[in-house]
Amino acid sequence: MAKTNTGLPRPDLAATGGPLRAIRKHWDLYLMALPAIALIVIFKYLPMYGVIIAFKDYNPMQGMLDSEWVGFRFFRELFLFDEFPPGRAEHGGDQPDEAGLRFPGTDYSGAAA
Repeated sequence: MAKTNTGLPRPDLAATGGPLRAIRKHWDLYLMALPAIALIVIFKYLPMYGVIIAFKDYNPMQGMLDSEWVGFRFFRELFLFDEFPPGRAEHGGDQPDEAGLRFPGTDYSGAAA
């Protein structure tokens, strides 16, 4: 089978020097991207560490990582609690006042004013 030439250049990593050469060549662009990357890491990824507290029986004396792992136990207790508001567990309610979004002086009954 014959090789087809698309006319597009195919850079060879060995010939171009690889990704490190590109970083060295465009270091100023990577430096400008660094603050944005730092903000993403600080405000999006680091808070995910604290999410694990919902799945642990947190004990301040043991710390976050050494506390006992309980999985979905607390979520099961919350949703099976008798006084947990019905309708909010699945979808947040069909009407704005069921979800706690009622504005004073508004009528959501559907009757014309």
